Amino acid sequence: MEHYRPKLQSAEDNDASIYWLSLLSTSLGVWPQKLVGERKVWWKRLYYFMIFMHWYNTYLQVEFFFHNFGALKTMTEGLCSFCSISLTGVKIMRLYSFSDEINMMLNKMRNHEFMQKITFLKKGKNREIFQQFGQIMKNKWKEVKINLQLYSFSVGVTASSYSIIPAVINLINLFQGSSEPRRFVYKTYYRGMENLKYYSPLHELLFCSESLSGYTTFAGVIAFDGLFMDDINKIFSPILILQLFTSTSIICVIAFHASANASEGDSQIFVMVVYLIAAFYQLFQFCWYGQRVQNESIELPNSVYDCNWHQCSKKFKTKLQLFLLNVQKTVDISAYNLIVMSMETYLSIVRTAASYFTALQTLTEE
Repeated sequence: MEHYRPKLQSAEDNDASIYWLSLLSTSLGVWPQKLVGERKVWWKRLYYFMIFMHWYNTYLQVEFFFHNFGALKTMTEGLCSFCSISLTGVKIMRLYSFSDEINMMLNKMRNHEFMQKITFLKKGKNREIFQQFGQIMKNKWKEVKINLQLYSFSVGVTASSYSIIPAVINLINLFQGSSEPRRFVYKTYYRGMENLKYYSPLHELLFCSESLSGYTTFAGVIAFDGLFMDDINKIFSPILILQLFTSTSIICVIAFHASANASEGDSQIFVMVVYLIAAFYQLFQFCWYGQRVQNESIELPNSVYDCNWHQCSKKFKTKLQLFLLNVQKTVDISAYNLIVMSMETYLSIVRTAASYFTALQTLTEE
């Protein structure tokens, strides 16, 4: 029997495809321990520091909601960032809990372990078949690289705009001598420090703290969503439920906030538009790859049946029948077997968000 063997340096080339994923994950302390090497103590301390700052800023946004309870427009201004930050915190903690499983999955993918189990008889044109396998895997890793770059860019622009835009506005007001209050990254409420938070150096410290939380959100989203891969239903199902609910809320609230402030020329409009694009892209990524898994699962029985089985031995035909029986069940990615991740789900969530947006606008007008 002859086995498929990937080309030399293929694992290293695959590592280059997930460069941004590994870089951002390591900087958060959520990259698998076995891949960190001798820096495990530093890695754990970094994780605990980042997660503490992350949840601390989430708490400050909760304080903001309670302080402005009843003011619908004001509350919706901070709802998007609160949903994203809190969900990202859960994602980071789950990645840390499943670091060993993630390490195992990454090794299977980068070394093509599943493909290496495929065997053929030494006679025949097996070399051409194995070359086709290698080209398929090369194309898939190229697709992974492009998707991670695009996703990192879209999420990075969204997260950075929360810090860059208020920082630029603060600098402009400083040079112009404007008396306008200094801006912060998020809508937060500092109990006992509301009158002091606008003065230096406290303002700069709080601004950096909120910016750090923004980076954690950016890196955490890439780290978790970028690992959307094998053994998904075990690791991802609890988060997918929260992701679907959060995406629906974010799309609805962003559209409402942007429409409510469109005539005022608020600088937050640009942030909201970028955020809306990233929210659609994030949801699309989950549903698109879920749809592809489902499509390939549906096509598998047809592809098996279309082979020249009638020219094969009786033993082969018997095994083929058993294989066909095993692949009749559709493989899909689901959230606790309740919601299947597919393009149908994507469109359903967009329609639901649109209906909530209409209801929210009607409620505000009344």
